[in-house]
Amino acid sequence: MLFLLCALLYACTAQPQTTVEKPEVRFKDGKLRIAQFTDVHWDTGESGNGSDDFLPKLIKGIVESENPDVLVFTGDVVTGEPLVEGWRVFIDLMHEIGLPYAVVMGNHDPEAAVGKDAEGEYIHWETQATRDSIFTYLEKSPLFLGERGPAELKGMGHYTVPVLASDGSDKVMSVLYCMDSYDYSTDPRLDGYGWFSYEQIGWYRQQSKAYTEANGGTPLPSLAFFHIPLPEYHLVKDFYDTVGRCLETPCSPDINTGMYAAMFEMQDIIGIFVGHDHDNDFIGQYNGIALAYGRAAGVDTYGDLKKGGRIIDLYEGQKHFDTWLIDEDGKKFDVYYYPSAISDNDLLNSKMLPASDVNPQEKGTSYKYYEGPFKNVRAMAKEGKLVGKGVLDSFDISGAEADNHFGYEFSSWVNVPETGIYKFVIGSDDGAVLWIDGDLVVDNDGSHSFSEKTGKVHLEKGFHKLDLKYFDSTHGQKLYVYAVDKKNNRFDDIFYVR
Repeated sequence: MLFLLCALLYACTAQPQTTVEKPEVRFKDGKLRIAQFTDVHWDTGESGNGSDDFLPKLIKGIVESENPDVLVFTGDVVTGEPLVEGWRVFIDLMHEIGLPYAVVMGNHDPEAAVGKDAEGEYIHWETQATRDSIFTYLEKSPLFLGERGPAELKGMGHYTVPVLASDGSDKVMSVLYCMDSYDYSTDPRLDGYGWFSYEQIGWYRQQSKAYTEANGGTPLPSLAFFHIPLPEYHLVKDFYDTVGRCLETPCSPDINTGMYAAMFEMQDIIGIFVGHDHDNDFIGQYNGIALAYGRAAGVDTYGDLKKGGRIIDLYEGQKHFDTWLIDEDGKKFDVYYYPSAISDNDLLNSKMLPASDVNPQEKGTSYKYYEGPFKNVRAMAKEGKLVGKGVLDSFDISGAEADNHFGYEFSSWVNVPETGIYKFVIGSDDGAVLWIDGDLVVDNDGSHSFSEKTGKVHLEKGFHKLDLKYFDSTHGQKLYVYAVDKKNNRFDDIFYVR
């Protein structure tokens, strides 16, 4: 049996034992296009699942349609037996396509048998040995961007892909972090999926710190790719501006060791892209980091979503990307603009408010100032006392004469520079409510500590009536209002007095 195992390992690595130089990944005219494929579930075994016919057509079709610069496979790539043949077929397809590609391990990748012995029985190795055999094979591919990574880390395949500048220099402008989220809990007290170890989180922090220091102390806008979603995916799945389908509960580990917190603190990761859950393809934001699924590609993956992939356009020198899904029929879904959280879906599902035939010239806002123990903005005019009115340069509450229990009604016009979806942002302590052309856009009413809320509205180019009501109860006063377009251009100075 030992001879057979050695022979099989040789079959996996029977290529010249030389170091293969990794391909270069570079922005082109300020943009890098990435195609993410997840849960490919390639099976070339005797029973098969139609992979050999379906997957080349799917992957090549999306590549030809979207013209990406690099491919990223986020786990469960080859799940059928024998593993050796599946990876050979997969790598052959990558060479036929001719693009650089990255791979991270999924929970099912190490489960497939590597081959058969002389009696025709499938041979299984231990999980880590199987990961090692996969990477031994991948590392000989001249288009593969990855490596095994530090031997002391749990799992295999922790590596970074630096993205170089468009100008042809060696300056790193962004980083693609590829990590092994491993597979299952190894603690007998807990079932379910495994979690990132502290050593893995430390590796990410170390890499991030080095890239930031090399960039003069400024974090590089970067993306992370792995297989199993973080626990934070549960938090964004029901957010109002999350886009896409959530047809199953995110299958994340029950233990949260803080990978998201590390990325938040290091300030470089702007998007995390995973797979694992075949019936989810949503993207949402949590504290400035996008949490996204790909679209399952495998012909035998469960669920009702059509097979496909995710495209990501990353922009050079910007904390900005656009992303969308494309399915096996070539249909595109939900173009999503980060960090504005505006999508094409917002355009399809909204009425456009027409501009008004006015042309105010003086910037500012008219106001009415109230005092009284009212508990929300809607009660302000009824229960409060009108103390003053006039015109201010902005939505300024610093002139309030009372320390507590006061409120403002602001009225102005907003000058919209281009027709499209705009997101209005209100931060207030206590309550604030915003209307555009009489339509409620943001409701942050009620007595509460400081919080921020947003709302989206489809506006025609030109002037639109804006009404804002704010009240303070006790313990602090704060108010700000601004708008962003789909490219996250911020507009603070578009308000005109009527």
